[in-house]
Amino acid sequence: RIFNTVEKDKKQYDNSCEIFWASGTCFLTRKSIFIKLGGFDEVLFAHFEEIDYHWKSKLAGYTIWVEPKSVIYHIGGATLPYQSPQKTYLNHRNSFILMLTNTSLSELIKNIVPRIILEKISFFKELLTGNFSHAWAHIKAGFWIFINILYILKKRQSTKKIATTNISKKFYS
Repeated sequence: RIFNTVEKDKKQYDNSCEIFWASGTCFLTRKSIFIKLGGFDEVLFAHFEEIDYHWKSKLAGYTIWVEPKSVIYHIGGATLPYQSPQKTYLNHRNSFILMLTNTSLSELIKNIVPRIILEKISFFKELLTGNFSHAWAHIKAGFWIFINILYILKKRQSTKKIATTNISKKFYS
């Protein structure tokens, strides 16, 4: 997702297929794998914890699949309303954490500048539209990353230890 643009339905999930991550709304995993990979990172509360888990799963050589025959009923925004500045904060902070901790150094170097530019555009969009609490959420998210660099480095090292398969080379070369 970039701003309010979401993936178009081109029937790409009409058949079972491998995907990068599954929504935390409903997915199944083996308990042994969940424990082996360290479960959910509690810092990522409410946003991106399932993406982080599935990313680590990929790095460890596991696969994630979609089953389109399943039916899930989900109340979106029940934890935090869609217009909550706290949701903006968690979305931006947590997605940045994932980028900093789960990508290879070469991918990080390639993507960090465009990501910072998009963050600034998003910040100014919120500012110019009068959503000052959401603009402030961007600043808070960036500040959190800055003051928690030791957490980022520790999580990056932990993820690097998980990356043991050939698929890891794609993400952690």
